[in-house]
Amino acid sequence: MYCRALITISGAITRRIGCLTTAILNEGTIFSEMALLGQQLHQHYAEAITPCLLCLMSREDVKRLLLSEPRIATRIVEILGQRLISAKQRLSDFAFKSLPQRIATLLLQMAQPAKPRLFRPGSSQREVALTHEALAEMLGTYRETTTKILNDLRAQGLIELRRGRIVLLDEIGLQKLSK
Repeated sequence: MYCRALITISGAITRRIGCLTTAILNEGTIFSEMALLGQQLHQHYAEAITPCLLCLMSREDVKRLLLSEPRIATRIVEILGQRLISAKQRLSDFAFKSLPQRIATLLLQMAQPAKPRLFRPGSSQREVALTHEALAEMLGTYRETTTKILNDLRAQGLIELRRGRIVLLDEIGLQKLSK
């Protein structure tokens, strides 16, 4: 078996188990690292969601790099630790939060400053650049269910729905809902 690690140089990738999206990985992120640790992850795969440039490294190359550069080894351990904490939190949310609470939590976690658009000035509101389907895949639910809840959040004045984006209008209200 050929073991390798991939580092995203540019672009964005989804990490998936079957049809469940477990993460969106942006540039500078390492993935497929579990194969380097001897773990076989069946039905796990990554899919580019924007054009990407990747760096492919063999197990031996990664070993050499980690032994020669302790800063990089430390950073990878930090990344893996953050992923473990994130996975535990998502599992806890899945078990103990309602779907509207999980959607509010995910929207707050994924929100980025709005990008300036042609003929529209920049906005101070944050937004999530995901389709309803992509959001549903991250939550482990159906798109139709996600759309219904997003429409409820819109009716409450918490969000605004735009093509491929969700604008957060009331982050305090979303934070209260997410608890």
